[in-house]
Amino acid sequence: MLFLVFLIPLVWANCPLTRSDAEGPFYTYSPRTDTLAPQSELNDKSIQADICGKVMDQNCRPVSDASVDIWYAGNQKTGMNPYGIANYTFSPDTLWYRGTDITDKRGRYSFKATYPGIYDGRPIVHYHVKVRSQLKSFTTQIYFQDDIPPRYEDYVKGRSSQFGKVTYKRDGSRHIEFNIVMEL
Repeated sequence: MLFLVFLIPLVWANCPLTRSDAEGPFYTYSPRTDTLAPQSELNDKSIQADICGKVMDQNCRPVSDASVDIWYAGNQKTGMNPYGIANYTFSPDTLWYRGTDITDKRGRYSFKATYPGIYDGRPIVHYHVKVRSQLKSFTTQIYFQDDIPPRYEDYVKGRSSQFGKVTYKRDGSRHIEFNIVMEL
């Protein structure tokens, strides 16, 4: 009987679901690539960001072979790019600031990117994320606790599942961890 008491939490494990969000106006099919920005921007450690995480189902099981798309407004103003204006890119130009990765058997994905800029239409730092598994498609956005403008504080209430965990590396670049839990 004691054995069953310890087994129940493993069988009925429950991961809090990531909150869904608007797809955003600029989703388009992206080729499979883990490098989302031009090398000149990735060399700028003040904006370089490695994004990684896991895709899991509501029972905390990894979702393998899922397609993870990320897109964002890039080309932000920096010391090396004083005239940069954060924006999206569109065909026929090179489609920067977007890409697709496929989760491995442990549900892991990763991208080399830059920290998103803000633009006039939506002045909150964010990445768009779409996950497509064999069973379901799910869209959310990644926000950052330390980059919420005052007028968006009410918008992000109750969205803690959408906050990326940011750590800084010794070189000043960011490591962003964002796990996605979706109901399948």
